[in-house]
Amino acid sequence: MTKLIDGKAIARRIRGSVAAKVKDSGTAPGLATILVGDDPSGAVYVASKRRHDVRASLDAVRVADAWTGRMF
Repeated sequence: MTKLIDGKAIARRIRGSVAAKVKDSGTAPGLATILVGDDPSGAVYVASKRRHDVRASLDAVRVADAWTGRMF
């Protein structure tokens, strides 16, 4: 039997739960990403991770590109 799920609703619920736990803990864990090279799909992935970090009240750490020194 197939069960249809709403992935976006589940993700919103999980992000809300994580944000509440972070707020209650008084500390903010974070995720640092390092983009190497100029692959546009990699830049999209890093930007997406940063957006999701902010939505979950995590610290999104900006790291310079290892090759160009550009900040993200």
